[in-house]
Formats: sequence, structure tokens, C-alpha cells
Amino acid sequence: MTSNEYALALFESLNKQERTDVVEWFHLIEDIVTSQPDYIRLMRSPNITDEVKKQLLSDVFSLSPETFLYFLYVVIDQDRFGDILEIISIYQTMMYEQDQVMVVQVITAKPLDNKQQLDLQQTLQTTYQKTIVLQEKVQPEVIGGIRLEFQGKVLDQSIKTQASRLQQSLRKGT
Repeated sequence: MTSNEYALALFESLNKQERTDVVEWFHLIEDIVTSQPDYIRLMRSPNITDEVKKQLLSDVFSLSPETFLYFLYVVIDQDRFGDILEIISIYQTMMYEQDQVMVVQVITAKPLDNKQQLDLQQTLQTTYQKTIVLQEKVQPEVIGGIRLEFQGKVLDQSIKTQASRLQQSLRKGT
């Protein structure tokens, strides 16, 4: 099975409330994995039995929905814990689609202020008829302007890109 199939199997086995609850449990896994990079190696180690790995999961996720815990056991049984971050990402995308949410990467040279964020969010919500979640990235090399990435699209109004286009246009003219 691929990561997409794992995420879909979990998604389809839960009711709407459980789906939402699982997002929070996945955030806990992300926090553990990012703060303790060796955790994935531990959960994939052939020197540790699956029973021990499952007990570790049970200790941490005993209050999670039962289906979720069993899902993690299957991930261990199939030696797919190394793919857990990808599975989480796919699951999150499924949740966004279910809830009509669109994540937009906003890349700017400096952080947007609250008014700029709100204006951008409202404009995108009106245009796409979805709830908008902005994920800001500050990249000084953008120089100025803004670059938006969402649903496989890129809207680039950064000064760096505009300068590059002007440079290419001047080269073609000479």
C-alpha cells in the first residue's frame, strides 16, 4: 500500500468527529518526530520487536480513538512508520478537502501585518469560495511583492520575478 492508501483507509474508517480528533493526534506524532528525530529510526528498528513498538504507541496514544491506535499498529506491522509524515500530510489534505479549506503558501520578503493577512485571506475566500489558511514563509531574496502557491498554482508578483522577466525580455530584444 502507498501512503495515500493508508491515509485514505484511515480517513474512510472514521466518522466526521473522529476524523477531526485524529488531526490532533497526528499533530502529536509530528511534534514527537520533529523534536526527536531518532523516534522514526526507533520505530523502524529491526532490533526492537513490533510488540514493544506497539506498547510504546499504546502508552502515548491510549486516549486516541481506538481505530487510530489500531491504524498505528498496522503501520508498524507493515513497516511503514518511516512514511508517517507523508501519511499525515495526505490525511490533512483530505480533511481540508472535506471541510472546503484551501491552504495558501504566502511567500514575502518580510512578514505581512495583520491587516494585510486579513485582506489577502478575504480576497482569496471571495475568489475561491473556500476557507483560506495562510502559511507564511519569509524569504528575503524575494525582495518585495508576494508569491502565492496553492492547489498546484503559483501566482508570483514578487519583485525578484518581475526583475527576472524584465531581464529576459531585454535579452530577447538585443
